[in-house]
Amino acid sequence: MARNYYELKTSYNYNELSDRAKERAKEWLNQDGYSWGDDAMNTLHALAAHFYGKLSDWSIDWANPSASSVSFSMPEWSHAEFARRLSELGEFNPETGKGLGDCKLTGVCFDEDAIDGLRAAFASLPVPDESARYDEDGEENEDWGLISSEDIEELMQSAWWQLALSCRDDYESQFSDENVIETCEANGYVFFANGEPA
Repeated sequence: MARNYYELKTSYNYNELSDRAKERAKEWLNQDGYSWGDDAMNTLHALAAHFYGKLSDWSIDWANPSASSVSFSMPEWSHAEFARRLSELGEFNPETGKGLGDCKLTGVCFDEDAIDGLRAAFASLPVPDESARYDEDGEENEDWGLISSEDIEELMQSAWWQLALSCRDDYESQFSDENVIETCEANGYVFFANGEPA
């Protein structure tokens, strides 16, 4: 009498899993969060420091930036001095306002995203009116050309928002089926039928 032997399959590649099991596998792969999150945070810290300020508080969900918040502590700046410091952050295409990839803050691509957001917001500020520079006695007005603290915060928030949107898109891409398959193959990850790591 012949015997039949069956090999019971106990582990599966990601692309062999059911949709529900794939979601569980993604949850496991996502346990450490967004893989570029530290680099993005370094960009925010470096941008604030470039303008002699600091990132003072944050709560960030890279998958959902609208549920996130960041706060900065920034000094006062004149329009001209802020423009000068901004120009030190690299060249940009005058037609698009986008940086040319200098990545002057940390050397990572997120630098350009944050700087692009800051540059666009700064371009929308009114240039100080030269006729209001001096009072009727010919003395220079003390606060002429100063950017208000509210505007400085808005500039930094614009930088954050542009960075956050880029990170969100990258985060979503990181967990697309195509990238998850590539990550699993590169690292030899296999799963039980329910999506738990084997």
